[in-house]
Amino acid sequence: ELGGTLSSDGPFTVFAPTDAAFAALPEGTVEGLLEDIPTLTSILTYHVVSGKVESGDLTNGPVPTVNGADVEINLDDGVKVNDSNVIIPDVPACNGVIHVIDAVLIPPTPESAPEPEDCDLGTIVDVAVGNGSFETLVAAVTAADLVETLSGDGPFTVFGK
Repeated sequence: ELGGTLSSDGPFTVFAPTDAAFAALPEGTVEGLLEDIPTLTSILTYHVVSGKVESGDLTNGPVPTVNGADVEINLDDGVKVNDSNVIIPDVPACNGVIHVIDAVLIPPTPESAPEPEDCDLGTIVDVAVGNGSFETLVAAVTAADLVETLSGDGPFTVFGK
């Protein structure tokens, strides 16, 4: 259901795998992805960069994707995106540019938080209370009845100053 997004004004840069790239995936992968829309969406958005980035504008290093994870560009021997090769660069579109690649990009899996039984750091709430610098935050979390939630399995990220 990304057709509307990718048809919008953009601009976008799409690293587009060929049919052969999809065919090279293990048997049943494509069919499985068509049944697992969240994973399919994650993979597809990992091929899209906001903005129009033509091949001459690429530099070595990480580039953030619409998925939220970075792809790694390497120009040392041709143009590589992660482990795939750009085989046809700069295919123009009204709302951006397509670079054809020879492999499907698979986003990295998020690092998992330590299992609760393996972690002796305490919960977010324990750490905030023990720190002593977050009394207002702890009071707000308590008033909002979020102590149980933030003491749960998570993982959570809390920005505090």
